[in-house]
Parts: sequence; structure tokens; C-alpha cells
Amino acid sequence: TYFERDILMPQLEKLNVQGFKYDGYVARITDVKSYFDENMRLLDEENLDALFSVNPIYTKIRDDNPTRYIGAAKAKNVMTSDGCVIEGEVENSILFRGVKVGKGAKVKNCVLMQDTVVEPGASVEYVISDKRVTITAEKEVRGTDTFPVYIAKHQVV
Repeated sequence: TYFERDILMPQLEKLNVQGFKYDGYVARITDVKSYFDENMRLLDEENLDALFSVNPIYTKIRDDNPTRYIGAAKAKNVMTSDGCVIEGEVENSILFRGVKVGKGAKVKNCVLMQDTVVEPGASVEYVISDKRVTITAEKEVRGTDTFPVYIAKHQVV
């Protein structure tokens, strides 16, 4: 079922449909792969500026500490939110509020949502985790660029 084709178009003569020209950043997210790809595009500063520079985006207030990088932590091309604690390595990833990456853990090409925990020694690549997911110590979870792995809310892997 498609909204435009199956619902809107048959009703056009009954509805007052108007248009608005928009020249800004647009992303069409239709599945897990496109969600992953569009998030990864935001790691490019040009795309990030195109999305967020025109109008402010308001979110829930959850005042927390800025991201903390502890010990031998390494981060490269990462977007982090407040409350994150990174002790391991993170590369080409987006970390939502309160994500914790344990000592010796490796996170690469991931979108980790709120309060995800990657325990010490774990390795995740091409993963989308929903809220409050835990990747236990020494586990390896690996998707691919063409098929990222999705982990549902509150799961322990």
C-alpha cells in the first residue's frame, strides 16, 4: 500500500490539495537499509548542515554530562549525544543519548540508540540497536553495508 497512489490519488477531486516548494535536504526512509544509509550520510558535515541549519529541531530535554572519553578511548567520524561514555574504539557511527562503549570494545559503522551498552571486549559493525540494548562482553555482532543487523528494544545479545 502506498499513501500517494492508493489513498491520496483516488481522492484528489474531493480534496483541496496544495503544494509547497521545498529545496532543502530530503531523505526518503522506507526500510532498515535506507534508515541506516541516511543516518550514515549525516556523518558528512555538508549533509548535517543542510538538515539542521535552516530551522531548529526541538527534542525532549534530558540534561546530562557531555560525552566522556576515558583512558585509551578512540573516536573517528562519530556523532555523539550527551551522556555517552566511551572507553573503547568508535568509528563512523552515531551514538544516541547515554550510549556506553566499554573498555576494549569496538564499534564501527553503527547507529546505537538511547542507552545502548556495548560491554568490554565486544565488537559491533553495521548494527542498528534500538533503545536499551546490551551487547554483552566479548560478543561479536556483525552485519554488512548491504544488510545491517537490527536489534530490537531491551534485548540482551
